[in-house]
Amino acid sequence: MYNYQKAGERQCILWQKEYMSSVCVKIKGYNDCLNLCENHIFFKDLFFSDTFTNLFDVSNLIDDIEIFVKNSGKSCETFQKKEWVPCKSDCYTLIHNMVIKEINSTAYMLRLMSNSLLKISDEFSFYFEYDGELLTGVWENDKNRFNIKTNDNSKPRAILGFGPSASGKTYWANNIIKMFNEQLSGSFPKIFMSVDGGICRKMSEVYQTVINKVENSSLGGLTNLVTAGLGRTKTIFKSGTIKKCLNKYLIEQKKLGNRISIYAPITLGGCIRSLCKRDYKSFLDITDDKDWIGLMIYQHKTGLECPYKNKYRCVGCTESGKMRELEEGKKYSSGAYNNSIRNGFIAIKNSNFCRLLIHNTGGYKYNTKSGQTLLSKSIITEYPINGEFKFDKIDKKYNSVFIQQGIEKCN
Repeated sequence: MYNYQKAGERQCILWQKEYMSSVCVKIKGYNDCLNLCENHIFFKDLFFSDTFTNLFDVSNLIDDIEIFVKNSGKSCETFQKKEWVPCKSDCYTLIHNMVIKEINSTAYMLRLMSNSLLKISDEFSFYFEYDGELLTGVWENDKNRFNIKTNDNSKPRAILGFGPSASGKTYWANNIIKMFNEQLSGSFPKIFMSVDGGICRKMSEVYQTVINKVENSSLGGLTNLVTAGLGRTKTIFKSGTIKKCLNKYLIEQKKLGNRISIYAPITLGGCIRSLCKRDYKSFLDITDDKDWIGLMIYQHKTGLECPYKNKYRCVGCTESGKMRELEEGKKYSSGAYNNSIRNGFIAIKNSNFCRLLIHNTGGYKYNTKSGQTLLSKSIITEYPINGEFKFDKIDKKYNSVFIQQGIEKCN
C-alpha cells in the first residue's frame, strides 16, 4: 500500500500542481484530499516519465515542427485571410503520439472528470477514493484503484441535450440543472457530470499548447486537429475515444454502487434516424434512468435564416461556430446541420418524462429605439407528454420566454 507521508513543498513541480489543481483524491480511510505536493510518491506515479510527457517538452517539440517553423509569428497583413492547413507526416505523428500519451494517462482522466462537474452550489462535492496501491500512470491499469464519490444521494438522472454543433448545448447545461431543481425541489440531483467533447479538448494540455502555437503563428488552424461535420479525415484528437473510455469507467462504477447523474450534449450529425440511439444509449446505461430528459437546443443555420424579431433572434450556428474556431482549434462545418436537426427532433420523442425545445439566441444583441443595447431572449417550448407538462413557468433570470406547446399563454 502507498505510504501516506508528507514530503514537503519542494517536491512539487508547478506545471504538475496546476494540472491536478481541481482534483480531490482521498486515500480510503482518510477524510481530507491529498495534498499532492506533499505526497511525492503518488505524484511521481501519476507523472511517471514513460507514461506522461513533460509539458515543457511538449511546447519545445511543437515549436520545432516544420509547419510552425515556416509559419512562425503573426502575419502583419491584417486583411489576409489565414489559411487552415493539414498536419501531415512528422507533424501528425509527433502531435498525435503526444495526445495519445496524455489522454491515456491516469492524471488526464482524473483531471477530466474533476473538471466536468455541473453543481447547483459548492455545497456539493466530488472526489476519488483511492485504495493506496502503487500506480502505473496509465488509466487502463489504474482505474480500478479509484472510486467516484459524491455527497449527493439523489437518484441518478440523465439529461440529453441534442442539437447541431455550436447551437449552445454546453452553454445551457448549468441553467437546465438549476431549472429542474427549482421545479422538482429536493428530488432532483444537485451534481452532474458532463460528458462533453469540448471539455475533453480543454483539459488536454497538449491540445491547448497546439492551439496557442497556432494563435501565435500566421496559420488559421490545423484542419485535422479535430474534424468537424461529417468529415472522415484522419484526426489528431478524437474526443469520441475519450468519451467511450469515460462511459465504460462510469458503467463499471455503477456496478460497484458508485453513481453520478449525466448531462450529455449530443450532435447526432453522423447517424441515421432510428440507429441514432446507439449514440446515447451508454448514458442511459450509466444512470439506469427510464425518465431521462430530452432537450433539443438549436439556433438557425445562419442568423439571416432566423425568422424571429430582434427580441428573440439568434446569432446562427454558422456564425457562432466561426467565432469559436480559433479558441477551440476546430474548423466549423455546417455540413451535418440538417441531419442534427432532424435526428434531434426524433430523439427527444423517446423521452417519456420531459421534452424541451430551446431556441438559443447565441448571445444576439440588438438596439432598442431608445438606443439601449439588449440581449435577445431564448424561447423554451415544452411539449406535453400524455397531456401533462413538467413546467408551468420558467424564471425570468434565464433570459427566456416559456411556451407550453398547444397552450396560447406564454411568460
